[in-house]
Amino acid sequence: MPAPVSACLLLLGTRDGALVAYNPLSYEFLNFGSKLFAIDGQIGCISVKNSTVLLASSSGAIVRYSVVAGNIFPTKDTKSLYLQADGAVTCIQMDNLNNEGILGTSKGNLYYLNLSERALIRIVSRAAPTPERIQSVEYDTFNQNLFYSTSGEANGDVKLYTSSTVD
Repeated sequence: MPAPVSACLLLLGTRDGALVAYNPLSYEFLNFGSKLFAIDGQIGCISVKNSTVLLASSSGAIVRYSVVAGNIFPTKDTKSLYLQADGAVTCIQMDNLNNEGILGTSKGNLYYLNLSERALIRIVSRAAPTPERIQSVEYDTFNQNLFYSTSGEANGDVKLYTSSTVD
């Protein structure tokens, strides 16, 4: 029985790289075949948009797969896209199609992610002071050419970037 995307599900990533869902309407955990598709490391980021699921882990693995026949969990036949970052993916911000985005790593780097071109391009090195990780990355609500990042540093640094400054 698939876990439908239209259902009210809370997706959870586990320490061993598996995907689990909780259905608050039926008060039950769903785990239909998620062990068939585990990624290396602890899942830290999950993005579900446009009938695709994107997972990123502490090993730097980034995986996107399509939701097939309403099943939120991948199967043996699910085709996926795999990319690798330089460190643990600590945050990710994707567009509405779950195709392009910005991600931050534990090594303080920011990457541009374009899944249709299978591209992962480092756009800013050491955006956070070494060895601090990127805490969050967000697009500006009114201008998609602006984005900002914050570091895990206690000083509260916030850095603002434009698409022209990182090209």
